[in-house]
Amino acid sequence: MGLIVCEECLYAGEKKEFEEHSDYCKECLYDHAMCPKCKTAYHSALITE
Repeated sequence: MGLIVCEECLYAGEKKEFEEHSDYCKECLYDHAMCPKCKTAYHSALITE
């Protein structure tokens, strides 16, 4: 399974880990996955294989 890499802090983790840290996003006005380390919205994530 691939990793998700945050483009802000370069933290890499499983998609499940990002989903567990969901919070309110100011960009799309909705709750969704965020980086567990820096809390950056999922928009700034890169999925790698």
